[in-house]
Amino acid sequence: MSWDIAQTRRQFEISRLQSCCRKEGGGRSVDGRGERPWGHCCMKARRVVFIVQRLGPYHHARLGAFSEVWDGKMAVIEVRPDEEINKWGTVEAGPYRRYKTSSRRTLACTLENYRPDVIVCTGYSDPEIHQAMEWAFKHRTPLITCSDSSEGDKRRRVPKELFKRVLIGGFNAGLVAGTRSREYLTSLGMDSGRIFQPWDVVDNDHFSRSTPYAEERCGELRRKLGLAGDCFLFVGRFVREKNLDRLLASYAIYANRVLPQPWPLLLVGAGGLETFLKRQVNEMRLGSLVRFCGHADYHDLPSYYAMTSALVLSSVSETWGLVVNEAMAAGLPVLVSTRCGCAPDLVQEGRNGFLFDPENVQGLAALMVRLHRTNPERRREMGRRSREIIAGYSPEAFACGLTAAVGCALEDEGRRKSLVTRLAVRVLAGRRP
Repeated sequence: MSWDIAQTRRQFEISRLQSCCRKEGGGRSVDGRGERPWGHCCMKARRVVFIVQRLGPYHHARLGAFSEVWDGKMAVIEVRPDEEINKWGTVEAGPYRRYKTSSRRTLACTLENYRPDVIVCTGYSDPEIHQAMEWAFKHRTPLITCSDSSEGDKRRRVPKELFKRVLIGGFNAGLVAGTRSREYLTSLGMDSGRIFQPWDVVDNDHFSRSTPYAEERCGELRRKLGLAGDCFLFVGRFVREKNLDRLLASYAIYANRVLPQPWPLLLVGAGGLETFLKRQVNEMRLGSLVRFCGHADYHDLPSYYAMTSALVLSSVSETWGLVVNEAMAAGLPVLVSTRCGCAPDLVQEGRNGFLFDPENVQGLAALMVRLHRTNPERRREMGRRSREIIAGYSPEAFACGLTAAVGCALEDEGRRKSLVTRLAVRVLAGRRP
């Protein structure tokens, strides 16, 4: 079997994580702020269960890395397995048991039969999460919430925020995406010493490695789309939050400034605004420059990143923005809206990309012109910096963060939740999904 540098690096990283996460007598928190006896606590937990709406390739990559530093058993409970919000394909079998539930009763039965030592919840707002919390309170089982929400990703109302504080009191630890989600979870009452990261990671290797399939597919796509050189890329759903009408307006200004050879803009995705956006493109006479590529599945996405020059994400509301992780893993410069949760963590201004106000059409256009006029070697250097930054947001980093969160939650397992929290969860658990 061939053994390349990437594999060697991966094994080194896994060995390092195993030593830092398993050692008896303590392990350093992910953010390096102190020693706690989590190694010993983690050894008491043999069963960890993850509750997700629907299992996707992103969960699969994270759990695969966690399995390499975790000695116990794992299970995933899908509470909405037939939901099609994210068009993920079939997920291959992983190092975990997989359950699908469709009702409150089947969820409770699954938990009762599996008897987890720790429950990891993706979020805290779904009724199914509240039902799992109710079960956990009854059995004194520690709870961890995984969250990428931030203060500014949507309009916040005081009564609802106060109620969230009550709800967050039911969790023993948190795993967050980055700076903004850490600040938000802290504002909701969770002690900062019980919050770890990162949560929002992708399989960096999947998007960075060059495979014969990816190279062949890349050539096919270039021929199909009539591409010969550089281009901009957007990946995501065609919904209002993505701010695509302003992106097209900015692109029109950019294209006019760099005539006669503007870079084409690829829009990869689908959604309810597609007809509206195509009409806008025709009205702006951009039909020869803007390509609607349709939905791309997980295995085809690396080919799109490989044949483009920069990612643009213009969202007015975005909890994180995993496409930025993907583009950076592929070695691309990124243009990212300041409203994206990942902005302060992943974008170093001028080094691997640029930030912009999503409502400032002229500002984004100017950045597109600037990147267009940047020499190719400088753009490659920005891409290399992207890869260096995103290396800290890997599935292996997630595994270490989660292991620390599990240990922290187990330290707190004897704490009885407040009466207000227990009553609130009981009421919420009775809601229909």
